[in-house]
Amino acid sequence: MPLPDTLQTKLEDSQPTHRTSPRLLLLVCGLSGAGHSSAHHHLGDLGFMAVDNLPLGMVDHFLEHIKTSSDKRHEKISLLLQVGSHEGVEAYTEQIRILKETGGITTILLYLDADRPTILKRYSETRRPHPRFDPVLDQTLSDTLEREMLLMYPLRAAADRVIDTSLLSIHEFRRELTKFVSTI
Repeated sequence: MPLPDTLQTKLEDSQPTHRTSPRLLLLVCGLSGAGHSSAHHHLGDLGFMAVDNLPLGMVDHFLEHIKTSSDKRHEKISLLLQVGSHEGVEAYTEQIRILKETGGITTILLYLDADRPTILKRYSETRRPHPRFDPVLDQTLSDTLEREMLLMYPLRAAADRVIDTSLLSIHEFRRELTKFVSTI
């Protein structure tokens, strides 16, 4: 039985007429304790499709899927990168270089930073363990931070923008992030 004309028109109007590709890919990384979770939530509030902890090997597949999607939410994507090793840093750095060179998607790398005393204070307040703490390699949290700073340096150097959250309240950080996103 055919649909009434008004229903058929509404159904046709709701169907995508063309595919869109993401026009903006914001990659977020940085030191643990510098504000990843806050950035992830706020970018979602700003209309980004915010994806957390996507393994490097899945980034290409994810972007290919998004490129063929007609969903408007896929026009602005933020990927929160979780880097666990030196090899991971090298692989992400190479992946970012390739994404920027191939075009089609504006790719921006945002690095979140904070000074050592601030990160130590944040971890003492939350009482959460640092994700990179290794009792074999580290005697203190400060040792862990030193290793992480050295590990993450290539991504910090490659970043299009570094936001130091050391002196920012959560509200100031959100304003800074909003201001940055409005310029890209």
